[in-house]
Parts: sequence; structure tokens; C-alpha cells
Amino acid sequence: EYALPFYGIRRPILIDLSLKPETETEKNYPYIRRSGETLYAEIELNLQDKKNVCLWIKASPIHNDQGKIAGAIESIRDITDLKHTQQSYQESQRRLEQIIDFLPDPTFAIDRKGMVTVWNRAMEELTGAAASDMIGKGDYAYSEVFYAAKRLMLVDLVFSPDEETESRYSYVKRQRGTLLAEAHVDIQGSKRHLWGKASPIYDYKGGVVGAIESVRDITEQKNSALEIQKSEKRYRDIFENVSDFLYIHDLKGNFIETNLPFKQKYGYSREDLYNMNIQDLIPENFRQLYDDYIKRVVDQGRDQGLISINAKDGSVCIFEYINALVRDENGEPMHIRGSARDVTEREKAEHALRKSEERYRLLAENIRDVIWVLDLDLNYTYISPSVTRMRGFSAKDIMNQGLKDVLKPESFAMVQEVFRQEIERECSGDRHDEFWSRSLEVELRRKDGTFIWSEVIASFMRDENGRVTHIIGVSRDISERKQVETALKESEERFRKIAEASPAVFWMVSPDRRKVIYVSPAFEKIYGHTCETLYQDPSVWLTVIHPDDREHVLQLTIDHHEKILDCEYRIIRPDGAIRWIHDRTSPIYDEKNELILVSGIMEDVTENKLAEEERMLYEARLNRAQKMEAIGTLAGGIAHDFNNILSAIIGYTELSLDDIPSKSVVHTNLEEVLKAGDRAKDLVRQILTFSRQVDMERRPVKMHLIAKEALKLLRSSIPSTIKIIQKIDPASGAVLADPTQIHQVIMNLCTNAYQAMADKGGELRIALAPEYIDKEFCALHPSLVEGPYIRLSVNDTGCGMSDTIIERIFDPFFTTKDKTKGTGLGLATVHGIVMSLGGDITVSSAPGKGSSFDVYLPRFEADILQGDLRQEAVPAGNGEHILLVDDEDAILHFGKTMLEQMGYRVSTASASTTALEVFNRDPAQFDLVITDQTMPDMTGDKLASRMLLLRPDLPIILMTGHSETITAHKAKDLGIGCFMEKPFNRSEIGKAIHEALHPHKELV
Repeated sequence: EYALPFYGIRRPILIDLSLKPETETEKNYPYIRRSGETLYAEIELNLQDKKNVCLWIKASPIHNDQGKIAGAIESIRDITDLKHTQQSYQESQRRLEQIIDFLPDPTFAIDRKGMVTVWNRAMEELTGAAASDMIGKGDYAYSEVFYAAKRLMLVDLVFSPDEETESRYSYVKRQRGTLLAEAHVDIQGSKRHLWGKASPIYDYKGGVVGAIESVRDITEQKNSALEIQKSEKRYRDIFENVSDFLYIHDLKGNFIETNLPFKQKYGYSREDLYNMNIQDLIPENFRQLYDDYIKRVVDQGRDQGLISINAKDGSVCIFEYINALVRDENGEPMHIRGSARDVTEREKAEHALRKSEERYRLLAENIRDVIWVLDLDLNYTYISPSVTRMRGFSAKDIMNQGLKDVLKPESFAMVQEVFRQEIERECSGDRHDEFWSRSLEVELRRKDGTFIWSEVIASFMRDENGRVTHIIGVSRDISERKQVETALKESEERFRKIAEASPAVFWMVSPDRRKVIYVSPAFEKIYGHTCETLYQDPSVWLTVIHPDDREHVLQLTIDHHEKILDCEYRIIRPDGAIRWIHDRTSPIYDEKNELILVSGIMEDVTENKLAEEERMLYEARLNRAQKMEAIGTLAGGIAHDFNNILSAIIGYTELSLDDIPSKSVVHTNLEEVLKAGDRAKDLVRQILTFSRQVDMERRPVKMHLIAKEALKLLRSSIPSTIKIIQKIDPASGAVLADPTQIHQVIMNLCTNAYQAMADKGGELRIALAPEYIDKEFCALHPSLVEGPYIRLSVNDTGCGMSDTIIERIFDPFFTTKDKTKGTGLGLATVHGIVMSLGGDITVSSAPGKGSSFDVYLPRFEADILQGDLRQEAVPAGNGEHILLVDDEDAILHFGKTMLEQMGYRVSTASASTTALEVFNRDPAQFDLVITDQTMPDMTGDKLASRMLLLRPDLPIILMTGHSETITAHKAKDLGIGCFMEKPFNRSEIGKAIHEALHPHKELV
């Protein structure tokens, strides 16, 4: 009955069933759930006033004290609203799951226990794991499909505190409770880049009951972004490194962006351009065109052309630009971007090309050569106007002619064959030279019917494929050259004949001298080698040069490689003969001024060289003789006056010595004055001797006796550090000379030798020996003649002399000694004496090697009369009356005093005319006349002649300081008994007076 209100029928309800067995309940009422003895059930009923009422029923038995079922109890709860709420929730849950399942992003959810509760289709597709396999799994099983290992995922971090997430997972970002992260994973063997976000799942109370994570495969997006980044970098690299000028500017011309190369190349910085307007780069005279440029770009969307740009250094460059208009999303003009290329050089080149083409056109129209073009059938397609000048035809006439009409038949056949061969080679592919050309010489027919020679240079013209289409060439009139070549051949033939007939050697060699081009036959005669030898071995030319000359000649050849060379050298022939060669070399250049040959002429100048050496020797001797003559003239001019002065000095000194005590200081001083006078007397005599203005008394003299006497004197004066080695041959013979001269020669040479060794000592070698002089020696010493000679050799081991000093060694007054030790007249006197005796003197020396003097004097073969040389006393006078005549008052004064002291009576006259008047009054009153030679109005010899006319037996002594008009022989011929030279001393004048008064009485 209690079921009727619920079901409208009587039937068992839950309370009833709680008293039935468990098996029966489960079998018949599957919707009932049991928990122990308690039964639970939810049913839906239609009640009287309500339909679809949901009831929750609980029934359980009631036990008595004995534990037996005594009854049952049932409680009922109306859960219709709850059931409706649950149904709504379940429907919402179902719809949510469907939504999640159909989400495009892979999504899964877990509960607080980490169990998978959602695994949508997109997740299945991404991971390959089915939802049925994944839902309900926990223990991080969901991470294995991503990382092949169990590990925390973003969804797990939802349950972690914020502080922990931030500290341990810096790559995870949080936005309003949602976690965001990116990760690289390997899914199904493919590396993927995923983006994920995870959020908590709340229950109706706001508690976190789970978490949901959705991921997005952003691999393609990342790859695209990377590619975009790379593309942008490539673009930037291109933009910044392309050589063209890339830029963006607004419609007002202000730069928005420019690339780096333009800035670097043209001197602008990035800041410069950002603060500049494009009009600032344009030359001022073009800026007014800017508005037109903007209008063209806006109207047409693009613009291109040429523009001039100012570089920062002020130079102007020409750019070729292409610009395009950029519009915004509304289609409004926004800015202009473009590129510009520097075509300055191209424009210059094109300008130059236009100029060049113009020049070539002018050249083709005005050149003397003829430029022409033929097709492959050998017909003219172009010919320059210069053909009229060359052949007389107009260019129009030639265009109607074929090559056959132009050339002489022989030339046409040759040209036709050459072109045929070359075209065949071209067609066969046998040619490797694209720029083939050929030079030919042909004969062209002129309008007047004559033929001229022409040089033709032809080459192929090709199309863009390299195929030959035409033949182009240049023709030049070479008629004159042909004539020159003919003349040159004739000239070469004449040269060859001349060269072969000439005694000189004509030669030509290569610039490096390693190849002999030509050598004339005279080479064999002069050098003693065959021409073939030189052709095969050009070094023969160098090897035959004398060793002493070879290095010098080789250096000259190197120094004058491309210059004219004129030199002389010696060669040694195969037979040992030495010949002098005069070699003149000239370089030969071609029209490009390049050295192509070296030519020359070699002559045998041996005879000329010997003659030149002989001439130079004679010139040297002549110069020396002229110098001696000049010195002699000077010496003669001063000797007379100087000797007069010396006469007074010596005379007065001797007079003074007689009046002064011998041991007084004054007496000693006067003796020194007398010695100085004697030295001055000897000096004047030496000057007159080497100038050969003094006649000496010559007689046969045995040189070995004088040499030994001189050496005795030298030994006492030469330092002991100098060793004298003598080799005197007693059989040397005699010479015809004044003994004092020979003595002077030996003394001067030896003195010169020992002075050269004064500082360090050494050896003085003196040798005297006979020697026969032959013709060969005479050829080198022209002052000698063939015959017997005596050679005096004086050698020392002193300091020696250089060649420069040797050249001047015999010059008067030349000396290398201190002024107190030499006058420079010693060797000059020796030279003068030797040359006056018909001999010669040679010298050889070198610095540090000593010196050697060799004197050659003619040997005297006649018998020698030996006389006694006794010391004669100075006689005293016996009152004889002497007339003393001299225009020098000093000589008259000391002479009168001296003679009177000697015992004579003396009368004086200071003029020759006065003396003649005194003599004419009484010629017999004078026993002797002593007169000077050089006096005004009347010379001494003329005065003597006048006196002798009146008294022929009158003894006369003629004195002279020096005279070129009177000598001892001339005085004797005039009847003058004695000739005496000034200055003289008491002894000399005393002897002369005695000999004049007593000619046959000897002094005792």
C-alpha cells in the first residue's frame, strides 16, 4: 500500500528489497547499489502533482537484540533539483570535453593527483598517443610522449608555489595565473618547437581541482621567424654592402635610410645624411628640377635617369638611378625608395668612346693609309677616302670593283690563296688565335694603269658568335720603302765589299754581346784567329786582350753598354806578338729606340802608337830644352849683375880680413860672409852650367879616379847609418869633359841619394862600368848614338818618388827638400852637364822602393895625357902699372886696393871711353890692362881691340860677370891674353895677372 503514492500500484519498494537476499536484488534490480546491508537507489517518478521527480532512497534492515532482522527502515530525499543540477553539470562537462576535444591546439588536463583527465584529438595527432591510453594515467606518464622520460611539465608547475617556479624555472613566464613557456622536444622522431600555457582548474567552490595545458607547435613559425631574421640580415648585409647607393627618402627629399658604402665612398657619415636633404647632394644648377622629379614619381609610380651628386670632397659624380613610390595602406604616397649606381667612369668612358669614334672617323677619313673591309667573296663593303690619294680612284669607284680588279694578277693569286687557307683553318676549328692577322706585300693598280707596292695588314671581323663575317685591313703605300730597301741592299753589298777590302775590322754583335752577327776578314790578319773561331766563341775577343788591359776594357764596355765607346788596348796574338787596337763602338737602335745591335771598327794602331810614344818623348825633351833655354836666358840676364855684386862682396871681405885679427868675432863673421859668397858664386855657375851658357874646358878624364875622389869626400859627410857600396871598374875608360863637371855630377847624385835616406839610413850603391849602346836603346833615348859609353849608376834604398815627382825631377828649382837643404838646382845641373856632354840620364823609382839614376856618357878612346896638378903660390907684384877699367865703382875701389896690396901700381877708369883716352895719351905707361866686358858706350872686347891697335904686345885681362857675346876662344882670337869670369878672389886674380905678365913662367 505504501507504494501506491509513489508508483500508483502495489509493488515492492526499496525497503522491501532490503529484506531480500543479495543475489536476488542484484539479479532483478541492477540499478540498486549495496553497501553492506544498506541499499541505495535513485528513481524518477511521476507523482500526483509532479512529474519527473527524482528521489534518492536509502533502505536498511533493522536488527533486534538477537541480531536478527526485525524490520526495515527507508529514507527518501527529493533530489530532483540536485539531479537537474547534476544533469546540467554533466551536460556542461560533456560540452566542455567536446570543445576541448575539438580545440586546434593539443590540450590535456590532470587532476590534483596527476591523473590525466583530458587528452584531446589534437594531442593525439601531435603525440601519436590515443586518449584511451592516456586518460587515467598518472605518475608523469604524459611527459614521456614529449621527453621520452618522466619529468615535470608546465602543467605540473600550476600546483607549485609562485616563488619556487620563479626561482627554479626562469624560462617560465606567468600572466595572471597562467604559465607560459617554450620548449624543444622530440616527438615521433621529429624535433619540434612547442609553445605551451597551463592554468589551474577550479571547482564550484574556487578550489584547485586540476590543471589544464595546451601546447602549440610553433616549429614552422620559429623556422619562418628565423628565415625572416636571416632574410632581414641578408637584406641588411646587402643593403649595407652593395656598391650601389640605396636610399629611402620622403616626398620632401629628407633621407630616411641610406646604406653604408655610399657614406664611406663619398665621405658622408650617417648623421650627415640624416640631417641632409637629397637636394643638398645635387649640384645647385640642377636643384630646380626636383619638383618635376617628385611629380613624375607620384604620377607614374617610378622614375629613372641620370643625376649628378656632390661628394663631400667637392667632386661631382654621375649616378644612374631607379626610384619607386611606396604608398601606405590607404594608397596615399608615403615615401620613395630607390638605388643609384655611380656611372661616372662609364660616362667618361662613353664620352671618351664617342670622342674616340669621332677621332677614328676623322682618322679613317684623313689617314694616308687606306682602311678597307671585304666580304668573304672579296668584294669591298667599305674603303676610306684616302684611297684616292693612293690609287687615284674615288671610294665610290672602288666599291664597284672586286679585289681581282685591284691587284696585279700575281698578287691577287697570292692573296686569294692566303685567305682561302685561313678561312679553311677557321672552318675546321684549327685556329686558336681569335685575333689573327696577316701582313702581305702586294702590287696595286692605280687609275693611270701603273702599279705601286702596298703593305697590307688584314684580320677577320666576327659577329657576336665568333663567326667570321668580313675581312678588315689597312693598306700602306710602300713604294718609297721598296726603293729604300733596294738601295739598302745595294748599300749593304757595297759595305760588305768595303769591309772585306778594308784593313780595319768591321764587326756587329747582339746587344748582350753573346752572338757575333758579322766580323770582316781583317780580323784574321790582325788577331791571328779565324773569323769562324769568333763566330763560335764570342769570348775570344775578351780572352785575347792583354791581362793588364782586360779588366779596364771590360769595365768600359759595361759602363758604355748603350753609349759610344772609343778606347785603345793591347791584344796578344797566338804567336805571342802584342798589338795595339783602337776600338770604336756604337749602339744601333730601331725606330722604337730599342737597342738591336752593337757595331764597331777595330784598327791595328801599333805603328801609330809607337810613333806617338816617340813623338811624346821628343816633345818632352823639347819642352825640357825650351825650359832650360828659358832658364838660361833668365840666368844670363842676371848673372852679369849678380857676379859684379858678388865680386864686390868677396873682394871687400878679403880686404877686411887682412885688417882684422884672425881670432876676433868679426874675423869669424867675415869668413862666413866669404863662404856665403863662394856658395853664391857656385850657385850662379850651376845655373849657367845646366843652361849650358858656360863653356868648360874639356879634356880626357878617367871617371874612376874622380869617382873615388868624390866618394872619399862623401864618406866623411854621410851619416854612418848609410852604408856605401861601390863597384868601380878601373877599366871603365875616360870621357871628354871638364873634371869639375864630372865631380859635380857624382857629388850631386850621391848627395841626393843619401838625403833620401837621412832619416832611416840605408844603402848607397855606386857603380861605374863600360857599356855598349845599341840601336834599340838609342830609339828610346834619341840623344844617344850607337857606340861605347860609360854608365854611372847611383842607387839608394830611400823613400823613393812617385811618377808625378819623377816627371819634374830635372826641372830647375824643383825640390822636395826643405828650403835650407836644397835649391832645386842639383839634379837640374846634373841633367844640364850630362846633356852638354852628349849623354843621357834615366831615373826609375817608386814610393818606398828607393831610386836609381843611370848616367850614360860617351867613352873617349884616345890616349890620355896625364898632367900634374900642383898648388901654385899667389905671386906678388913688382911695381907693375895696371890700368883697371870697370863701370862698377865698388869693383874699382876694392880692386885697386887689393892690387896695390899685392905690389902693383893701379890706375882706374869707370868708363871705357875714359880708359881709352888715358891709354891713348901714353900707351907705354901701362904694363897690363884689366877691363870689364859689359860697359856702356864701348864693351871690353872693343876697348881691348882699340888698345891692341896701338900696342899689339899689350897684356890684357878681360873680365865678365856673364856675356853671351864673348867667350874665352873669341877673346883669344882678338889677341886678349886672359879671359876671366867674375866673381874672383885674391888668389884667382893674382894668378891671372902673373900669367898675363909672365906667360912662360911657372909659379913655384
